[in-house]
Parts: sequence; C-alpha cells; structure tokens
Amino acid sequence: MKHFFISLLFLFTFFTSQAQDETLKVLSYNLLNYPSSAAPNDFRADTLKKIIDYYTPDLFLMQELKSSSGLSTILNSVFNTDGIDYYASGTWEPQHSNPGSIFKLQQNLIYNTQKLTIEYQTFLFTVRRDINIFKFYFNDPNLPLNQTKTFLYVAVWHLKSSQDTVNENQRLQMTEILENFLDTIPENSSVIVGGDYNLYTSSEPAYQNLLNPANIVTLADPINTPGNWHNNFNFRFVHSQSTRTAPINGDGAGGGIDDRFDFILVSENIMDPSNPITFTTGTYHPLGNNGNCFNQRIIDCENNTVPDNILNALYQMSDHVPIQMELDIEYPLVSSVANQQLEISAYTIRNEELILSAPSYQKPIGFTLYSLSGKILLSGDLPNLNQSSISLNGLSIGTYILRFNDASIKPLKFFKAE
Repeated sequence: MKHFFISLLFLFTFFTSQAQDETLKVLSYNLLNYPSSAAPNDFRADTLKKIIDYYTPDLFLMQELKSSSGLSTILNSVFNTDGIDYYASGTWEPQHSNPGSIFKLQQNLIYNTQKLTIEYQTFLFTVRRDINIFKFYFNDPNLPLNQTKTFLYVAVWHLKSSQDTVNENQRLQMTEILENFLDTIPENSSVIVGGDYNLYTSSEPAYQNLLNPANIVTLADPINTPGNWHNNFNFRFVHSQSTRTAPINGDGAGGGIDDRFDFILVSENIMDPSNPITFTTGTYHPLGNNGNCFNQRIIDCENNTVPDNILNALYQMSDHVPIQMELDIEYPLVSSVANQQLEISAYTIRNEELILSAPSYQKPIGFTLYSLSGKILLSGDLPNLNQSSISLNGLSIGTYILRFNDASIKPLKFFKAE
C-alpha cells in the first residue's frame, strides 16, 4: 500500500509564540439612496468600484441602502470582481423602525472573510431607522490552538437629519437606544460605530451622550475634534459633506464641503495602545478632503493628494465623502504548555486517511480538525489513539490542525501533501 509523506509540526512544547499583528482598513460611506438614484445603477456601481479599488477596505460600512439588490450589486459587482471572491456582506434586513415611512433607508456592511468571521448580527428599533449591529472575531492563525477569540462589535447607523430641537431629540433618542445595547455587552468590549450622524456641533446632546464617561462602554472620537463644525473654516479638514455645490440631477445636497456629518467613533479602549484592537494614529480622514475644499465642490480642491479620477468618482457617487480609518490588531499569545504532553505521530495512506499512532493511549477521545484560519472542518470521536484513522477525503493540499478534547494530548499541526 502506497504511503504519502506528511510533515508534522508539534506545538505547545515549552514555548510562547510572538504576537501576530493584523491591520483592518475601515471605510464608512453614505451612498446616497443606493441603488435608486438619478444616475443609472450600473454607472453608480462602476463609480463606487473606483473608490473601493483605491482604498481597498477590509470593513465597509454603508448607509442609505434601499434594497437587498443594491447590497448584492455592491458585493458582486464592486468587491468580488477581478478574481477576488473573499468578501461577504451582512444579511439584508428591511427597515423595521418607523414602519409608516414611505422613504426607507437601511444600513449594512461588507467584510473581508480572510480577516474576519461574523459571530452574529442583529438590529435595534428606533424612532427613525434601525441601528444595525454586528459582532465579529478575527481569523487569528493560532485560534485553533489558543481558543481565544478577539472580538469586534460594529454598529452602523444613520441618525435623523436637520437642525431644530425635534430632530436633535430624535438623534438623542437613537443614541440612547445604542447605549442601552452597549450596556449589555462586556465592559471591555472593542466597539466601532460608523455612519451618518448628522451632527452640527459637539455640544449637541446626542454627541455628548455617546462620549459620556459614565457609560459602561464609553465612545471616543479618534481625532478628538470638538466644536461647532457647521460651516466653520477652522474645521475644514474634517468636513465630509457636501461634495457638490448643487444637487446632481436633482439628487443629494449642495452647498460644498462645510459639514462634519460622518463619523467613526470607537470605544475608549481602542484608543489605548495596550488593547488588542488599537486605532492607528494618523489614519482617520474624510477621503478626498485635504482641507482645501471649504464650501467648494470636491473636484475643485487644490493640491489634493487623491487622484483626479477618484475625486470625480467621489463627486458623482454621493453628496458625502467616506470616512477612512485603520485598526491594528494584536492576537493573543499562544500559551506555554508543559512538555509532558503526549506526542503522537501520523501518516496518510492511499485512501486519504490520517492514521494516529499512540499505543499508550487506549481510551476514547474526541477531536476537532481545523483549517489554519480557524474554521472547523470536521469533528468526531475515536475509540483510542492506537492506529485510529480520520478521513481526509475532500480536503485540499495544505496545512491543518488537529486538536483533542484531552489537554494531555498535544495539538497536531500537519501538512497534507496530496
């Protein structure tokens, strides 16, 4: 019987691995009534693709989605193109809040499945629009070994627009609903909240409520820029709306870039360098606004570091520019384990079975087979570890990790050659 060689790498033998870093690029964008707009849908998808290809986000937070077909178009015609197939979207939810409204807008996101796995998603009812909540964990290569997930909560929302007390009160009510949810998650949770906040000043109660230090999960503004943002030249570097001085084909707001409506707030611990998820200093910007666009069209900005074709795409796509930000991820260290753990050897035979050899272990044991990204591929029980076999049928060439439900057995990392 022909045997195929499998190389074995034994883990957990009195060592501690180095922390492994990951970068997560985040982009939050009000897409302006997508897909229904004055411009044809295929034109808008092509326009958005230019922006996405330029920044290449790992996590794309969207506002003003009008349909599941719009979400699908963005996923399949903007992200998963040109040989790329590793992006996924949240599950589409029609708007549940404010059911009597005839103008419904929803939020969602698209994420890089090579870096993130979604744990769950839900939504919160408000007086105006849903708040969409997502919980992710990072695809730590050592996750099958250390069994410690690094979680990130993501909220995407679109607060009520316009100035006056009634609208400010609706924005405040929406923030209170989010805070009620944040009160239910662990105090040390890492959270980002992206969207169109429609805020005019940092003194507004909605903004103050989010940053209230008495909250269980207190949020922070990564660029810490309080003030009266509306039509204020001093804040020209942080403005995100409007890319236009007049609506295009009757859609969107004009007035030029003079408002800071779009934000990504983060939990305070993300601003702490000791946190496993940390804000990367200097990465928070309104994409395309270099501070020379005050009360102008974005295509009229001087000395812009963004290419002209991207500025044109931002101008055509929406009356907002997206907010960009990066996070640095530090994975947990692999724990040290005593060297008295039992080691086993393994090899495959022609019928693609992994044969385990540990004659001293003669009792039943459970196992789980993982990919390197931490995905569970197979689990089951073995009568013992002496010449017991596990089928590898259907698994492609690559490296896998076999973990046992008995801590006295070392996890086994092996390579399937054929």
